[in-house]
Order: sequence, then C-alpha cells, then structure tokens
Amino acid sequence: MFERLKKKSLAVTKALKQFQEDWLPLDEAYWPTYAGSRRWYPGIREEEARQRVRKAQKKERDRFAYLKRKKWIEMKRTAEGLLVRLTDQGRMERLRRTLHEKPLLKGSRVCLVMFDVPESVRHSRDAFRHFLKTAGFTLVQRSVWMSNRDVASDVMQFIRQAKIVDWVSVFVGEMET
Repeated sequence: MFERLKKKSLAVTKALKQFQEDWLPLDEAYWPTYAGSRRWYPGIREEEARQRVRKAQKKERDRFAYLKRKKWIEMKRTAEGLLVRLTDQGRMERLRRTLHEKPLLKGSRVCLVMFDVPESVRHSRDAFRHFLKTAGFTLVQRSVWMSNRDVASDVMQFIRQAKIVDWVSVFVGEMET
C-alpha cells in the first residue's frame, strides 16, 4: 500500500516540477496520446493497445484534476488553447517536495533555521513549522530547526513568499561535536 502511495506522490512531484513561473500550454504539460482505430501495434491487439493508452490518459487527467483540486495549478482558456500555471500554493508545494533531493552539506556543516514569529501571525508560524517538518528538518529546540542538506536559499525563498522575513534567521555553519 505504501509503495502505491509513494508512486502517486512521485508522479505528483514530477508533474509539479515541469512548471516554470509562466503560463504553460496544456499540451506541453499533458501529453494526451490517442490510438486511432486504424493504427497498427505490432504484437499487440488493437483494442488492448487502445485500452492501455486510455488508461495512461486517465492517469494524467486524474493527476491534473488532483493538482487543480488542491489549488496548486490554475487553468485559463485562450485562443491558443488551454494554459496552465502553478499557483503560489503550488510553488510552495513544489519547493517542499524538492528539498529532499538537495545535496548533503559537506563535512559536519548544517543549515540552521531559527524563528520567533509573533502570536498575531500564528497561521504563518504554524505553516512555516509544518513546512520545516515535512521538508526533513529536525527540531533542535523550540523554534530552532536543523537540516544537513544544502537548502538555505530554498528556505529563504519560502520565507519571502510567506512574508515572515522579519522574524526568521537562516544560518549555514560548521557543527562541532
């Protein structure tokens, strides 16, 4: 069961990674392939091949429906066709999902994040804490988190988008044992 969930999660991450900062035509983001009724597939019955293609198309449609339902993408119909782009939530989710792939820091270096977000912006503080936890950081003390990955610039990007720059400090340094 967990293997199936992991595959779905990787597929969603792959879909999020293909988006840049601007609108993307849907045909570039989603590759629908349709097997015509007169198409020949050597060694495979035509109906079986069509069903396989339809199943792949359904997976892609479901993936985009999931991204849209989560409000990670938005779609816009224009004269050129359907355009798709990441929302701010989608950018943050892509960032969170890709932090695990960042390279490890060399030696005993660590990335340390310290914050003191006031009670008046509790929602931002809780969201930031959740981001750090899901991004692979470990809690050192209350409001002090540590990671052994090279993620300082990505965390700063998240902090700027969440508008909590005044209350957060990010350090990369050597840790003595």
